[in-house]
Amino acid sequence: MKLDLTLASLFSDLFINLSAGWFGAVLILPATTKLLKKVNWLIMFGNIIFAILTLLVAYYFRLLTKI
Repeated sequence: MKLDLTLASLFSDLFINLSAGWFGAVLILPATTKLLKKVNWLIMFGNIIFAILTLLVAYYFRLLTKI
């Protein structure tokens, strides 16, 4: 089974947007928790990990489209 190049490009763009959303969550979370006077570092660390992983998946799909 061969992956269609258009579908790989679509998945790449989807994962890039998902990664941007995770990085946005990392930036927004501290601003909203200042009202609570407590930042949940485990959630922020998880958001960073998911952002990096989705960015790597997007890069992998982008490499598939270059073949």
